[in-house]
Amino acid sequence: MFSGECAMKFCSESNRRKLGACVWMLVAACTGGILAGCSADSLEPRYQVSGKVTYAGKPLASGLVKVLPDVANGGIGPGSYAPVKDGIYRTEEGVCAGPKIIKICGFDGVPVEVVKDGQTVMEQARLFDEYPMQAEVHDEDTVIDFDVPQL
Repeated sequence: MFSGECAMKFCSESNRRKLGACVWMLVAACTGGILAGCSADSLEPRYQVSGKVTYAGKPLASGLVKVLPDVANGGIGPGSYAPVKDGIYRTEEGVCAGPKIIKICGFDGVPVEVVKDGQTVMEQARLFDEYPMQAEVHDEDTVIDFDVPQL
């Protein structure tokens, strides 16, 4: 999901010659994520993270929550992500217990037609990009609510 912007930017029709290189970059990025999950930490139990996200006190219409291990503080295991819809999120993949770095990006939820490289695509206006926070995932499915201040 994160590499979609990269793929659109670097693998557009105007850059057809770079398509092969982009495919290999995406494969390498995805493989790296899979291999990271196959380390010794992969035997650790995984827990779902879910909750609410507000922006300036109101439910975030649309966005993405990234949950990453805080390695500097002893966090282990692969990260995960969760789409935000109407202020609610739930990770797609479980994460190991421990300290986490949370990065939240938010959109207004209003789709608008935009022409990019001669093609019409639907996009949403970005409200904020990768607002960083810290959290702790316990040895159970964990509910964590986030309030992002208006930036």
